[in-house]
Amino acid sequence: AAIVFTDVQGSTTLWEADPDAMDVALVLHNHIMRQCCTEFNGVEIVTEGDAFHLAFHDGVDALKFALKVQKSLHEAPWCEEILLMP
Repeated sequence: AAIVFTDVQGSTTLWEADPDAMDVALVLHNHIMRQCCTEFNGVEIVTEGDAFHLAFHDGVDALKFALKVQKSLHEAPWCEEILLMP
């Protein structure tokens, strides 16, 4: 088994700067996370804010998830307000 913990780096600053844009971004982020988790047979243990705790049957599935979710997040259609934040 493998456990994966995720968290959006610097999200507190982003929430303080533009909570409305972050609300929209969080929906997209969570959709991508859950879609990739399901694709690699993961299980969502708990979610708090933008942090996910996930479990996978083995390390290979966890690694495949990590690579796919990074690529998917990078290519996601983030709103301009999020992209312009420092």
